[in-house]
Amino acid sequence: MTRQFLLLLTLLFSLSGPAMGEYSDFGRSSNAARGTDIIKSPTSLTGNYRARYLKADPGLPDGWQVHHSIPQKYQQSFADLGIDVGDMQFLRGVDPKIHSRITTEWGRFDARFGGNPSPADVSRFSKQIDETFGDSLRIPGF
Repeated sequence: MTRQFLLLLTLLFSLSGPAMGEYSDFGRSSNAARGTDIIKSPTSLTGNYRARYLKADPGLPDGWQVHHSIPQKYQQSFADLGIDVGDMQFLRGVDPKIHSRITTEWGRFDARFGGNPSPADVSRFSKQIDETFGDSLRIPGF
């Protein structure tokens, strides 16, 4: 129990900042990487995440994809902490070419940790991805 509590605290503190915490535009466009504080989901929202995203952002350009800022591969690790990676706060609209680059970066990240990064490491890298590709991401409400 103590280990889970410490992991949760580490995760929450690592997510503070512009990509997952306070709003700041860093001089970027209105679609810059900005988000909200993580909210624990009382029930699973996994399922048709694309339909949920399109409800929030019906103007997503044709052919664009919906990206999980915390990959579904890590879903169980985050679910154990009460966090649903399919929640709207973790979804982004993205051009398929950019999505492919992001997926490549996540593959490199995962390999560095032998396929088993901690939730805190995943959260930090998610923030880095949002900051790096922020001008190419659509975040509903921003």
